Amino acid sequence: MPEVVWKYVLRDVVNEIELPSEATVLTVAAQNNAVCLWAKVDPGAEKVTRTFRVTGTGHAELTGTETYLGSALTHDGLFAFHVFESEGGVGGVVASPGP
Repeated sequence: MPEVVWKYVLRDVVNEIELPSEATVLTVAAQNNAVCLWAKVDPGAEKVTRTFRVTGTGHAELTGTETYLGSALTHDGLFAFHVFESEGGVGGVVASPGP
């Protein structure tokens, strides 16, 4: 099946997202003051759960095992949020692809 790009809105500090296996995160950015992640996916592939953490500047409690994916500015640059992928799940909100 051809690959497509899906968007996921990261609504909480910890977001457990079901993505098709082998999905590739393309970018992180703000859209309508929400932190979003875009990934290239094969919609027909088996789903796996991946964990993404959103933290504000100076608020990070990182373990050193996370992978930095990008930052997003919301509210005309007033707030900066940084997105990391965590190894293993730590609980949180399960997100689905959105418009």
